[in-house]
Amino acid sequence: GEILYDHVDEAKYMLILSLIKQKNAALEDMILSYSSLTTSEKVASLIMSDYSKNWKSKDLAMQMNMSVSTFKKKMYKDTGSVSSYITKIKMIEALRQLRRTNRPINAIAISLGYTSSSYFTSVFKKHFKIFPSEIRKNDGHPTEGSTENYP
Repeated sequence: GEILYDHVDEAKYMLILSLIKQKNAALEDMILSYSSLTTSEKVASLIMSDYSKNWKSKDLAMQMNMSVSTFKKKMYKDTGSVSSYITKIKMIEALRQLRRTNRPINAIAISLGYTSSSYFTSVFKKHFKIFPSEIRKNDGHPTEGSTENYP
C-alpha cells in the first residue's frame, strides 16, 4: 500500500505540473520546490502554519498522505521522534518571540499551544538549559529594531 501511495502522489504531481506548464511557470516553480522538500520540512511548515494546534502524528501523517507507521518511520529517520520534532519547532518560535517581542511569557505559551505557562517554562528550560525569563534578562528584550510591540 505504501509504495502505491508514492506512485499515486508522483502521478498527481506530474499531472499538476503538466497542466501548469501550459498556464503559469511561476506556479510550476513553486510546486516543484514544494515537492522537493523533505517530509520533515513539510511537517515543519505545517506546524508553523498553526503553532497553537496540538499536533499529533495521526494528523500530520494524514496531511502528508502517509500511513501513520510510514510517517513515523520517515520522521524518525530524519529527525528523531515526531513529538520531539514538534517541540523543537515550537521552542525555536518561543525563543524568537522572547527575543523580538514584549509579549508576556504566558501569552507566548498559549500561542504555542501550551495551556500551562509553568509546563511551557519547564519544556523551554529542558530544551535550552535556561529559563524563558532569563532570555529576556540577558537579551534586554525586545531586540533593537523589533517591529512587534505588545502591551
